[in-house]
Amino acid sequence: SVVEVLFFYTLLGLIMSLMWPGSAASAMEVDVSFMPWIIVKSFIIFLAWILSFKAIKSMPVSMYGVLDMSRVIFATSLGIIVLHETLSVGQMIGLPLVLLGLFSLRIFKGSKSSEEHIEPKTVILALISCLLNAVSGLMDKILMKGLTSSQLQVWYMFFMVLMYGIYLLVSRTKIQWKTLVTNYWIVILSVMFIVA
Repeated sequence: SVVEVLFFYTLLGLIMSLMWPGSAASAMEVDVSFMPWIIVKSFIIFLAWILSFKAIKSMPVSMYGVLDMSRVIFATSLGIIVLHETLSVGQMIGLPLVLLGLFSLRIFKGSKSSEEHIEPKTVILALISCLLNAVSGLMDKILMKGLTSSQLQVWYMFFMVLMYGIYLLVSRTKIQWKTLVTNYWIVILSVMFIVA
């Protein structure tokens, strides 16, 4: 299930974050005043990843990739509104092009494409996930004024492991250990996420 994959994905990510030289010791130096904000950020990503994985499960990756570009629109808007950032000329030209790409999904839909069978609910899940990811990026920018990236990484991965673990327990999801252990994609995704 989506939550099984996310739980083990974040657990491996947490382990790798802790193995990064000096990150575990550095994480212990975080001021407690940051913790509520890190928990909020973790919950935002917890929701965003559940929604995006559910969307990816029900639509072609090529379509999800284009929808994921809406994150640029959301992040830029949040940067302008909250952080009072200004756009360069290149960014002002680029944003309408991203919007054009998003709108072209509807215009150029093929007549026999599998995209025709995508429920609007799935598209909405993907867009909400992109919005939540943009909010998380905004929080990263604000939180890293007082934290290092490794401190933030360790704590938010820790809280997400707790959240996915609680979700698994509350929903009584039966964990398919054999499938998870043999699914090398989970390990690959975790490594790529931590490196990124």
